[in-house]
Amino acid sequence: MTGTEYLAFVGASLVLAVTPGPDTFLTLRFGARGFRAGVVYTLAVTVGIVAWAVLTLTGVAVLLETYPGLRVGITLVGGSYLVYLGVAALLPVIRRHRARRLQRAPRAAALVTAGGPAPATGEHDVGHLPAAPGDPVAPGVPTPGVRSGRSVFGTGLVSSLTNPKTGLFFLALLPPFLPASPDLLDRGLLVATVAAAIFVYGVLLSAVADRAGRFLTGGSGPDLVDLVSGTILVLLGLTIILL
Repeated sequence: MTGTEYLAFVGASLVLAVTPGPDTFLTLRFGARGFRAGVVYTLAVTVGIVAWAVLTLTGVAVLLETYPGLRVGITLVGGSYLVYLGVAALLPVIRRHRARRLQRAPRAAALVTAGGPAPATGEHDVGHLPAAPGDPVAPGVPTPGVRSGRSVFGTGLVSSLTNPKTGLFFLALLPPFLPASPDLLDRGLLVATVAAAIFVYGVLLSAVADRAGRFLTGGSGPDLVDLVSGTILVLLGLTIILL
């Protein structure tokens, strides 16, 4: 492989890294919770990408073209997993919202009993009532949990390995850049280049998400992150399944 060919491969690897997809969005979601979580997720995605690259170089990924049913099956698993992740993000938001309403209802009744102003729009409209001083989330309401590194890594690995489009991408990308009789060093250089591009981009994305996430960690910020990310994940998963 000449220097010009390698630079062309580096460019193709960067295109793969920056192309928006489920992994990009999930990196942003975990990165908004903390830089470390974003990096752990990125590391898992990188491992999955390397696995797809190795499968392609060993010829296993050809099965995805030879047997379309296998590709469809993996796609359905991957799309379903994204829907699961989206629903898992949305359900806690719903539970926390209900818990806040139930907790604020007695507070509203206490204000009325004490002669304070009654809710202006009915007994169910309690959104204007203040939370406890110094506590952005009222006491007793469950707060968004922090996922363990192992859980985040597992999520990244599964989401990456269940994306057959990655294998097909490598099937089209790698062979043209390999010499006629590639040795282990040639193959390793290509895989390492792709892995480095994915990992560096993911780390940078996590750093940006972490800084942005600091503005979304108070009050209803975590719920907003989970609500938006959960909805988009469900839509992405359904799109992958239906298309």
